[in-house]
Amino acid sequence: MNATAQAWCAVLAAGQGARFGGGKLSADLAGRPLLLWAVEAALAAGPGRVLVVLGAGAEELRGLLPADPRLEVLVNSRHQEGMGTSLARAAQAALAGGAEVLAVLLADMPLVAPATVAAVARAARRMRGTCWPRPGGGWDRPWAWTARGCGPWPAAAARPACYTPWPGSWPFKAGR
Repeated sequence: MNATAQAWCAVLAAGQGARFGGGKLSADLAGRPLLLWAVEAALAAGPGRVLVVLGAGAEELRGLLPADPRLEVLVNSRHQEGMGTSLARAAQAALAGGAEVLAVLLADMPLVAPATVAAVARAARRMRGTCWPRPGGGWDRPWAWTARGCGPWPAAAARPACYTPWPGSWPFKAGR
């Protein structure tokens, strides 16, 4: 991700995990809470800052997070209105902080490699455009926005700038 202050990453972790029966992000997966997998991948990707957007169970989840000066916790008081409000919270903070690129991943994506997050951010920076997730939707992979390409990036509507080639998905696709 080039470890610059302008490349940031957001981990959206505000959901209630209702279908899971609650407590999904604190549930153990191979010896670690599920939330830590995404947060550690984001940190290892090398961004200038990692925003973790919490909502339901914020205090419990905050206690699971590692101590890292690049990590900032944002609390989304509107998390029950949907993921878009968490995305807006992260986009607003990134815009206010001067981020050029914002890579986004969901907290319940434990198998995303740091290299994937970094590649998505690099592609977004290189393309300076706007891309959408694969046709039919799908927030099942990291994506990124560029501030210049989306200018100013959306604060509520999800218009990802890049998505990663995942097995069975489409390759990077740019659009303007």
